[in-house]
Amino acid sequence: LVPDSVDRFCRSVGLDDTERALFEQQLGASAGITVAGLRLQHLIGARDSSHILMTGCDLYGCGTGGLTLHNVSRCYIDDTTIRECTYGILSAGHCNTVCITNSTFKDNVEFWGLKLERSRDVAFVGCAIERDQANEPLFSVSRSHNVFVTGGTIASNRGKALLNDVTQVDFSPTNAFTDNVFG
Repeated sequence: LVPDSVDRFCRSVGLDDTERALFEQQLGASAGITVAGLRLQHLIGARDSSHILMTGCDLYGCGTGGLTLHNVSRCYIDDTTIRECTYGILSAGHCNTVCITNSTFKDNVEFWGLKLERSRDVAFVGCAIERDQANEPLFSVSRSHNVFVTGGTIASNRGKALLNDVTQVDFSPTNAFTDNVFG
């Protein structure tokens, strides 16, 4: 991504009213910011879209959030890393059927971790959430249904809390929690 020299704002990948999109490592789907002081809402964002597949991608950067979804259905993310983002990892609002498998969220800092609002049927399966720091709860979930976290590792994270409302997320006993500091 290349910064605009006037305002140091980078343009990211954005999908709007899109049906069927593929981000794949073989297609060169790596996006990131390495220059301090740049501003970016997200590295990849989708709005009013469906059938999004992301596999083997690497999203990273300072001055940005990793992934932003709004009114998205049938989004499948596999074997993808979101790292070193300084605003947040994932923000999803008004989404349904979002499945994130075997993915890693690591070394992200600042405002939020995984934020879900008015979303349903969201699953994190076999994911590693490691060394992230958030001013808000790591999982900030509101007015959402059927949110599951299973078979993953949640390790060495720091934040206000693990999650804001224990009734909003079902953490399976198959998750491994180690060395987290919340509160």
